Amino acid sequence: MLAVGLVAAWAGASAAGADEPAPLALDLSESYVAQARAERAAAADQGREAPPGARTPFGIAGGQWLSFGVGYGNDFKSNNSYNARAGISWFLADDVQFEVNLNGWYFDQKGDDTGGINPDFFFRWHFWAAENHDWTVYADVGIGLLFAFDNVPDRGTGFNFTPGAGVGFTTRLGEGENRLQVGVRWAHISNGRISGDERNPARDSIMPYVAIVIPF
Repeated sequence: MLAVGLVAAWAGASAAGADEPAPLALDLSESYVAQARAERAAAADQGREAPPGARTPFGIAGGQWLSFGVGYGNDFKSNNSYNARAGISWFLADDVQFEVNLNGWYFDQKGDDTGGINPDFFFRWHFWAAENHDWTVYADVGIGLLFAFDNVPDRGTGFNFTPGAGVGFTTRLGEGENRLQVGVRWAHISNGRISGDERNPARDSIMPYVAIVIPF
């Protein structure tokens, strides 16, 4: 049974019945989201905050999460890309997540192979979830900037934009709060014709990826 330690503790409460309300413990085993919202509303009504160290449940507004993942992209020709990333995300609203990542890339491509650094951000909507959020299904969309050590694609430029969109799911790992994330994404590389049409061959790839997500 999962219990989230959002326990209100304040000095002076006694068994004889002090003016302060009794501490409220939140057990999310039955209705993860509904009870989390109820606890947040109760805390607001009583003018208090969650105690230090309390975790906001996954999918609830205010939660912060770290992720570490790898991915592989292929354009169905002869170009492959390998990705490793680290990111931090915030739930801006229930089930609406904003994520910022730093990606490292290696491009196995026509012409010279190369690597690159790619900061990006994504908005993610967990549109379908179990009542207790043991699993979620999501769609996301975002964009980033690629700074490559050589031209990507070959005959292109070292600087590119990296828009992307995809779908995926998350699932709880065991009884803890860590999660597995698995997804697939359309990944585009283009310099936006900043050096003319001839220097913008662009590339579209399908990129499956996997990540571990942990509370922050």
